[in-house]
Amino acid sequence: MIQRPTARRWVAALENLSREIRTCSAAGLHRYYGRLGACPWCELEIREQLIFFVRVTPVEPASSGGFDVSEVWQRILAARATLQPPAPPGLLSASAVTPEPLPRRAWISGIVKQAMSVGILGSVVLLIILRPVAAVLWSVVGYWAWWAVAGRPSALDVERNRRKVALTVAEDKWCALQRKWSDLEADAHLERFMERLGAARAQYEALSAEHVAARHKLVATVRERQLLRFLSRFHVEDVTIANFGPAQVAALVSFGVETAAEVERGRLEKIRGSSALLIDQLLAWRWGLEGLFKFDARDAVAADQKALEHWYAQRYRPLAAMLTEGLEELRRKAALHEHRRHVLLVSARVAATALAQARADMDVF
Repeated sequence: MIQRPTARRWVAALENLSREIRTCSAAGLHRYYGRLGACPWCELEIREQLIFFVRVTPVEPASSGGFDVSEVWQRILAARATLQPPAPPGLLSASAVTPEPLPRRAWISGIVKQAMSVGILGSVVLLIILRPVAAVLWSVVGYWAWWAVAGRPSALDVERNRRKVALTVAEDKWCALQRKWSDLEADAHLERFMERLGAARAQYEALSAEHVAARHKLVATVRERQLLRFLSRFHVEDVTIANFGPAQVAALVSFGVETAAEVERGRLEKIRGSSALLIDQLLAWRWGLEGLFKFDARDAVAADQKALEHWYAQRYRPLAAMLTEGLEELRRKAALHEHRRHVLLVSARVAATALAQARADMDVF
């Protein structure tokens, strides 16, 4: 009866296994059992043209207060730089491989075939010289004999044809890899994607400049509003001016001048019956009240600034999200692009070696 291993034995077995795990030198995400000798994931990805492991670097979402558009844009440009078209793989030189020597049987059969062809030709010529009357007969017999020897493929011819086929297959594979490399470089969607991110960055920076201007304007507008609220507490009916009674008050109210906040030279001059003296007296009354006004910058600006910051945060948020998500998308593209390039490079090395070997094998003829 088989006994179940104890927990201690399980732990020991797993520790031994972890020490046998190796990291692929070509692709850092690949892990494999060290006794296999070579990374099976690389071989599988090359054969199936699939990518099983993609490194994705997460990006922290931007908050309304901590988003730095310049820093994010530099990261976007850095991610974009990794997607630049790489240099295409090159062929190996002839000295990088050793030609496969011809089999002994092949070159011997080639020599024999050539010797037999020369012998037949020499015999026919000799017979024609000795028996010129039968020249036609000797020519026919000689041609038939030569064709019987030269027309039959020798072991050398078979070897040459085999190597020609291997060279054609290697060239076709190399051309197919070159086309795949060109497809890897061409990415029209990437440029349009970068244009959209650039437009979002420009909008964010324009909004930031507008935000700064609004902050500077806020203090001035807050003081003006606070002053108007202060003046609106004083009504024209409470003014104590000589020859200024209910009739004058009614005239002012009918034109919308009810408090000191509405007392303005332009508005007063439009009221029929308002003398220059009365206008000056009312303006002096307002100016006197303005002298009593005290601007409370701390509380007023804080309240209004909170509303201002909230309004701009709503406009910042979609632009910041677009740039942050764009950076994450570029990093995903860069990781996928790098992995595809790695797979193609491994395939290209194999194809380049095969093509160089096939050419070198043909050069021996």
